[in-house]
Amino acid sequence: MGWLFSASLGTYWAKALALIPELHFELVTTLLGADGITLYYKGARGTARRRVFL
Repeated sequence: MGWLFSASLGTYWAKALALIPELHFELVTTLLGADGITLYYKGARGTARRRVFL
């Protein structure tokens, strides 16, 4: 994963914050896999969400 993964994750959140500057979330847990990462969080509306990055 390394720097390429970090760069793609940063790009993802930069785009999201550009669209919705007041965007916020509460991280619940993070799961690491062999080829990716899954973030479980409570979204801006308080709903449970997940995002998978490969």
